[in-house]
Amino acid sequence: MDEDFDVHFYPCCENYCRDWHETNGGEYPPSDHSPMCENFELKEYDRFDLNGTFVIDSVGAFTEFLTDPEYEGGIVTTIKLTEDQFEKLPEFEGF
Repeated sequence: MDEDFDVHFYPCCENYCRDWHETNGGEYPPSDHSPMCENFELKEYDRFDLNGTFVIDSVGAFTEFLTDPEYEGGIVTTIKLTEDQFEKLPEFEGF
């Protein structure tokens, strides 16, 4: 393998037209891969919303929140992101 090859550069994705639906209107970071790319793979994550703030983690991570009175009113939804989109999310600051 060429030592100058950057594994984070995906030339196949540069040629595809991209739009905001990939990021849910800018709510999530863009993926390194275009949806048309063979390396584009969506995975399921859970999103916990409470009082206008949200946090995203692996599926099932918020099960205990649903019974905790401190998080009453919180909503868990399953979303799909690529792994690199998940990794680019900002650190959670708290509710």
